[in-house]
Amino acid sequence: KITRKKSYKARYSYFVNIKTQQGVLIDSTVCVFFESPKSFTGEDVIEITCHGGRIVAEKLMVFLFSLGLRQALRGEFSYRAFINGKIDLLQAESISELIRSNNSLAAHNSSLGIQGRLSQKISLFKKNIIDLISIIEHELDFLEEEIVFTKKQEIERLIKSTCEGIHCLYQYSYSLKKYSSELRIAIVGPPNVGKSTIFNALVGESRALVSPVKGTTRDSIDAHIAINEKLSITLTDTAGLWNTKSKLDQLGVKKTNAVIEQSHILLLVDSIFPSPFLTNPKLKTKNIIKVLSKKDLHKTKSSNQILSICSKNKKDINTLLTFLTKNIYSFYPFFNAGEVLLTSNRQTSLLKSSFVSIEACLDLVRKGESMDVVVSKLYEFVDILKEVLGEVSSEKVLHGIFDSFCIGK
Repeated sequence: KITRKKSYKARYSYFVNIKTQQGVLIDSTVCVFFESPKSFTGEDVIEITCHGGRIVAEKLMVFLFSLGLRQALRGEFSYRAFINGKIDLLQAESISELIRSNNSLAAHNSSLGIQGRLSQKISLFKKNIIDLISIIEHELDFLEEEIVFTKKQEIERLIKSTCEGIHCLYQYSYSLKKYSSELRIAIVGPPNVGKSTIFNALVGESRALVSPVKGTTRDSIDAHIAINEKLSITLTDTAGLWNTKSKLDQLGVKKTNAVIEQSHILLLVDSIFPSPFLTNPKLKTKNIIKVLSKKDLHKTKSSNQILSICSKNKKDINTLLTFLTKNIYSFYPFFNAGEVLLTSNRQTSLLKSSFVSIEACLDLVRKGESMDVVVSKLYEFVDILKEVLGEVSSEKVLHGIFDSFCIGK
């Protein structure tokens, strides 16, 4: 009825003119038939690729609805794929997170989740503990003189290894979730040291006004910058920090102090070092990258702690980007950890519970508690991981997850 073709060969592309029931051409399209179970959902699927544009798509949709079809619910395709065993819950959530990702690092991590890398990691934790449970339960059926029991130290080692792995995954994932979408870096320092020139050079366009007059910048200006293929930041140019009697300039200083509070890293720019601004109490809790500006005037060389640059020199700006990246990774190593990380709040919350559970198991072993008590606690840990993977989930949880998807996924 859609294509007026009598048969399709699976996984082949067909050029098809789709017409209304009255024979009016809607669009020239490409159609592909995916035969069950070799499709995303595991069911028979027809994919139609039409031309772009709202009108063409709307006409095609109206025609399909006239044949008795309906629009998919939010996340319905991913839900069907999950129910039919084509993907697990972690992969499904990774699809949703990929769509919502607003930086390249989050998108990269979600892509790994879709491939099943995160599922493999969680499944390995689960398998290791299930294997340990099997060993302990087997030994509970025998007396000490009948078999050689697994040493307490070996049981402790196996549980400790899983405990450390879970903790590492949770810590990196929690930190990434906290910073990846809002890592804010502010350029601060006294007036006329080249802050706005550095900002413009890093952004690649003249966003901030540059002038030899003190107090040219009175407001803060934000720009989003991709540092590399994984990391993007929000960079803020600020008004100079200085003692001034001008009420307008004082408002600029007040705004800068507010930006300092909100920022994770400060790019402290000054034409002299040690900068007097390092004594500012607001800076004590901040990660600071020190930049000595106007190198063309004072000819001071860089050191491990301070980068000396001329903000008008493109080569120095590239060096600054490298210096900036290196420092970000030293402050937040999870950005460059190469780890497969959790993608959703549900996963992070459950993994935190699993860590509490496995840590309690480790504590029981160290206290010399009986093995049947330890096994009971290990089962609790395995059940939590099953929930992470979606092997046991209530309908309410599942619908809550898939309802958050966009239509068409």
